[in-house]
Parts: sequence; structure tokens; C-alpha cells
Amino acid sequence: MSMGLYAPYITPEMEEHRKKIREFAEKELAPLRQEYEEKNLDGLGKEFPWDLYKKIGERGYLAEHIPKEYGGKGESFLKEIITIEEVARVCGTFSVIVDYTPTLVCNPLFTFGTEEQKKKYLPPLVKGEKVGSYALTEPNAGSDVASIETKAEKKGDKYIINGYKKFIMLGNIADIFLVFAKTKPEAGARGITVFILERDMEGISFPKQEKKLGLRAAPTSEIKLENVEVTSDQILGGPEQENKGIYVALDALDHGRCGVAAQGLGAAQAAFEQALKFASERIQFGTPIISFQAIQWMLADMAMRIDA
Repeated sequence: MSMGLYAPYITPEMEEHRKKIREFAEKELAPLRQEYEEKNLDGLGKEFPWDLYKKIGERGYLAEHIPKEYGGKGESFLKEIITIEEVARVCGTFSVIVDYTPTLVCNPLFTFGTEEQKKKYLPPLVKGEKVGSYALTEPNAGSDVASIETKAEKKGDKYIINGYKKFIMLGNIADIFLVFAKTKPEAGARGITVFILERDMEGISFPKQEKKLGLRAAPTSEIKLENVEVTSDQILGGPEQENKGIYVALDALDHGRCGVAAQGLGAAQAAFEQALKFASERIQFGTPIISFQAIQWMLADMAMRIDA
């Protein structure tokens, strides 16, 4: 997408940012796309592009909207969306990786976290030194957040978490998890709390990795939580945020959906460019098929929908 009459919010500075990201994506990411697809032909995502992820973080392209004091650039969220879109234009898998931790983990940490939590967790996530995962979905609960069955039972000054999470992107490779659990089951959606868990905590395991047809270098797994002990300091936002996890979920998913839309837009732009190239080169009846009005209409419709 480029700046036009109906995109006044895309400033010249953002267009310069787009050019910079496009150059980086074409030079650094595109050549590795096929390599990581082939490394993960079994669909289990065992070969995660760690070096590439760290390089993206070092360049400052992860969670760009996070303020500088927490490792980010303090840029607008729209700039981050442009980054995701341009990465998606060259590779779907890499766009998921660039989108997921920033929108669904970094953003909730910044918006709802305590000062101590922000200083501890955000810098390594933003710099690409660590990966974060958003553990909400369960076998019997997805969009219906109130139906989650994972529970955090309070015992003294600790919480004991038990439950099962499913379809968790980057779950089996993540270092930091935002885990949604019911602390007041009878209250439904108003009884959910978000806990910050770390990979080395006892009781966290990954029983199964999902076998996928695409996005293969970005693994998706199940997470089993068995008697995981945490204190109230691990509640996102501190003890006063107990039973307020529904607000975290809604805010995070709103930002996450913007990222998913950017992925779709980037993929659409790539498809349009490939179609345009093919139509310009394919000869039928002695002329490139792009000269046929029906083909022109198809391409015009694609361009219109992308620009819209």
C-alpha cells in the first residue's frame, strides 16, 4: 500500500519507514524464506530462525511503539503495522514472528504491567533476545474467553495454576508467557487473571506441537500447566489486577488483529505483484495477456481492494 488521497494518516516519514523495511525484508529475509520452509517440511516448526529474530530485534523492528526506556523506539503503532505488512509481503512465516510477540505480549506488558514488570520483561523481548507467547486459547475456549478452564487457586501467599492451553503460537520456544487463568470461576469473564510465567518454572511442559501446512518456521504447540506455583508479583499489573484479565484479553486481541490484517495486506500486495508480472510476460494470441480488458479488470480490482 502506498500513500494516497484516502490515506492521510500515512505520513511521508512513514513512507520512508516503509521503504527502509521493504529494503531490509527483500535483502535479509526473502533469501531465507525457502530455506526455513524446507527445514520445517514436517510442519512442526523445529527450526526457528533465532539468528534472524535477533537481527530483527537489533534493528529495532520488534515492538517499535514501546518507549525507549523499555528498549523500544517510541514510534507510533501504525509504523509497527507497516513493518508487519512489509515483512508479510516477502514471507508469511517471518511476518507472524514479527507480529506475535510485539502485539500480544509486549503491548499488554506495557499497557497493564507494573513498572518493575516493564523494566524486567520488555527490554529482552523488544531486542529479540527472548520470545514471548500469549496463552489464552484452550481446547474448549477460544473467542469465548469466559469459557477457559485453566484455574489459579490461591493458597496462602501463592497461586497454584493448573490447566491446558492449545494452539499457542511460539509456545514451545517462548521464554515468557502471558497465561490466562480463572481466579474466581463463579464470576465467569470477571474472574480471569493474567499471570506472567517464565519457561523455567516447574510444572510447565509442551506435550504436543501442531503439524501445520504453512507458517512452518513459527511453531504452534500445546502447553500443560501442572501445579505451577507463582506469587501475586507474577500477576500482570500486580495484585490489584486480580480478576481483571478480560480487559487485557480484549485490548491485546484488538492490537493482535491489526497485526493479522497487516499480514493479509502484505500477502495481498505480493500476490498482486506476482499477478501483474505474470500478466505482463504471458503471451497469448501474440500479445501479453495484460492487454486483455478482462485481465485488466481483475488487476484493477485487486489494486483497488489493497489500496482500500
